[in-house]
Amino acid sequence: MSIRRHDFDRRWNVSAKYIKFSGPCNGQVSFTVNANTTPPGRSNEHYWVSFDDINGLTIAGTGSFDGQGPSAWDFNDCRHAASCSPLSPNTDGTHTGNINNVNILNSNIGTGDDCISIGAGTTNLNIVGVNCGPGHGISIGSIGKYLSDQNVEGVNVENCKMSSTQNGVRIKTWNSTFQVSVADVTFQDIVMDKAKHPIIIDQQYCGGKHDCIGSSHVQVKDVKFIRVEGTSSSEIAVNLNCSSSNPCYGIELNDINLSLEDGGKATSSCSNANISYIGPQNPAPCQYTLSLV
Repeated sequence: MSIRRHDFDRRWNVSAKYIKFSGPCNGQVSFTVNANTTPPGRSNEHYWVSFDDINGLTIAGTGSFDGQGPSAWDFNDCRHAASCSPLSPNTDGTHTGNINNVNILNSNIGTGDDCISIGAGTTNLNIVGVNCGPGHGISIGSIGKYLSDQNVEGVNVENCKMSSTQNGVRIKTWNSTFQVSVADVTFQDIVMDKAKHPIIIDQQYCGGKHDCIGSSHVQVKDVKFIRVEGTSSSEIAVNLNCSSSNPCYGIELNDINLSLEDGGKATSSCSNANISYIGPQNPAPCQYTLSLV
């Protein structure tokens, strides 16, 4: 791997099996991986490679981070690494939080959780040319679990493909009373290949439980889905489940073409959302959309 600029610390904790790049660093930083990099064992932190306190970060290269198999996580029934990546527990490929001005470019990510998890405090994030699968797609959130959560703003996801993923492009917020926002987000030129939930906003998230109580106070606004096409492995290809306390507004669906994987017609489901439709729409638009007064 090569790194441009060396005004931050690189700390490799051999016993704990993780590496942390720590700033402060206020200039543009390019982190390049041109080899296959594997973890030396299971990390006893919640990450394997971490970047902290760096403003302006580009991650690129022709190499890979290969975290498959028991060296990175425990799964007793795993005999072949290639078949275990979809079953690996809570293994986000990349997670961002409290960052500004970051590019994630031209990457192939296969994992057991989100290919890219966009956390609280993420601003001006540009994701281009990412192939995701297996995994849970590219997700903003979950947001609103903690009082300290900061706004997410200025996220662009472009020219990406989701292959046999649980979700495609997703925003999820906790049904908490913490007032934070997700705004100015664009998903464009996205191809879905048998994604289970291609387009989804879920404001009733509570950590995978099914007995969610209450309504999210996280404000989701000014979100665009532009030229999203391909196939869905479930009937509801567009699911906008927004909060009754803070409805979504400024949601744009522009030139959407999503069919069931067997060629059948998919459907849309919307609640508490102000939506504008531009261009062709497959599935058909929701019959009800929230009007702004």
